[in-house]
Amino acid sequence: MSMPTTFLVLALCCPSRVLGASLPSPGGSAIQVDGLLVFLLDDERWDETWNLPLLGERLADHAITFHQAFVTTPVCAPSRASFLSGGYYPHNTGVLTITAPNGGASRFHDEDTIATRLWQAGWFTALVGKYINGYESLAPYVPPGWSYFAGFVDSLDWYDYQLVLGSSSGKSSTGKLFRPMEYVTEYQSGLALDALSQVGDEPFFLLFSTFAPHEPCSALPQDLGSYQGYEHRSGAFNEQDVSDKPRWLQVQPLLSDEDISSMDQDYSQCLDSMLAVDRAAMAVLDTLEEMGRADSTLVVLASDNGMLWGEHRLIRKGVPYDEASRVPLVIYHPGLEARDDQHLVSLDLDLAPTLMEIAGLAGASDGQSLLPLLWGESPSWRDELLLEAWTETPLPWAGLRGADWKYVEYVDGEQELYDLDEDPYEEQSLHESKKHAEIAASFAERLATTRGLAVTTTQLPQGTVAEDYLVQLQAWGGSPPYEWSIYQGELPAGLTLGVDGVISGEPLVTGSHELTYCATDSWVSPSTGDPMSHCWSAVLEILPGDSGELPTGDSGPAGTGGLDSGVAGRDSGTGPSTPGRRCSCSGSPSGPAGYVVLLFTFLLGVLRRWRVSFPKERPGGRAR
Repeated sequence: MSMPTTFLVLALCCPSRVLGASLPSPGGSAIQVDGLLVFLLDDERWDETWNLPLLGERLADHAITFHQAFVTTPVCAPSRASFLSGGYYPHNTGVLTITAPNGGASRFHDEDTIATRLWQAGWFTALVGKYINGYESLAPYVPPGWSYFAGFVDSLDWYDYQLVLGSSSGKSSTGKLFRPMEYVTEYQSGLALDALSQVGDEPFFLLFSTFAPHEPCSALPQDLGSYQGYEHRSGAFNEQDVSDKPRWLQVQPLLSDEDISSMDQDYSQCLDSMLAVDRAAMAVLDTLEEMGRADSTLVVLASDNGMLWGEHRLIRKGVPYDEASRVPLVIYHPGLEARDDQHLVSLDLDLAPTLMEIAGLAGASDGQSLLPLLWGESPSWRDELLLEAWTETPLPWAGLRGADWKYVEYVDGEQELYDLDEDPYEEQSLHESKKHAEIAASFAERLATTRGLAVTTTQLPQGTVAEDYLVQLQAWGGSPPYEWSIYQGELPAGLTLGVDGVISGEPLVTGSHELTYCATDSWVSPSTGDPMSHCWSAVLEILPGDSGELPTGDSGPAGTGGLDSGVAGRDSGTGPSTPGRRCSCSGSPSGPAGYVVLLFTFLLGVLRRWRVSFPKERPGGRAR
């Protein structure tokens, strides 16, 4: 693909800059940027970049290291979608989790992304590696805006995986599916070099997105054992007293010696796996040197989220603790002077606006360009960052993270409050401290006006056949009023869900009815143009009435009422049959007439004791 040559300038001294013009640097020479290279790691913690020794040494003299960099949602898919969207919160991209209905690649609106904007501006755009979780459901689909697309299909086997190779324009296309039998990082390195070989004089954007160091980590034979015996121990490791923590964490047992030994083995292998990433990064930088593009390429080292390795008894991400949301962010250019930066930045919100501003592209986002910070200026900047996640364990949560304090709320009402200056490892929550009540209340007030939409009704109370059932579904955040619908499954016959979130009626069948209900708000996302939505799955258990002989819905489709199966499942007065099985007793009426008699008898009995409430409308609808 031939594109016009564009040379862009990153001005490091003057705030009143005109991108695209040659402006002097502090050293007096023009600083040119016609390449953007992003190394995006998977689950790399902010304090782990030492495991890339070669790359670290290569970048050290001209890199800005952001020590207070976070992702707003510490889960892979939401973080990646936010960056690709141009810098929007997950509640605005609609990608809240890694799977449908709340997330995954199928939920991502890819018509307007950093890739499409750069491509339209004449840049060669390339993605090599992991795209967004759930991409396997779309393959061999190639999203729009990629001159070179090598998207890996999710796989736990680093030697046996698939990828889609193709290219697109302003519109999506269909690529080819390949199954190479080569160690994933080495194969990815070759693809990155292949992509660079297709770059002409035009500016380029290369997103090198690795599997490493995501579990289960695999290392090449020559690297395996390089960190054998390394023990990761940080503050709050296997925290002894979690009585101040929410219930979901209080029930987590202490890590046993066996747990810790296994964790140490896994962690050392993840460190081993990064050595191949280190060599791959060096191969890419060496190729840029050969192309004569190294001095004009901005290099970014980042990660989609962090990971807890034993802190608070946990080996996981998606939780509100810093080890999950704090990530490495290093930005390198030969014209920069190396230094550390302590501003509170968001990788998933701020990086894309930065890259687009370098390219001279305007565009709205929820983030801020980091260019003033690269110049060493002191611009007006955020003093706290919204964090949120829509996980199942723990329950969905939202919080505010400032420089010195962190406040978290869960949808079940539990809270956490930490003085990070005195307690950087979040070992003692102060949410019940009267001394800090005003601080917590102030955070709660601000959080209530900023958090995204989340369903807060995570359990449904039991109901009883032929008895009134009335439940108001609840949600928080977003922009009320909310509209409710059923995404999957159906309510038991006799119950309806109104758009106002009220489940009401008198259930007619017993059994466990699993359903997924969704709340949609009145917001119009600046990213997608859609409202916010969030879905939750719960089980509604309907118990028998007083007689114990009422019909079950077990043998019919869930929630369809099952009246036919319920009537056929009862005998002619000799006692109740086994729930969920059809009775073939000799005393049972047979033929159509017999079923009519049984149905009439059942309905007559119900009408005598109860007012029958049949649904006026069929609940349905699919969350967008």
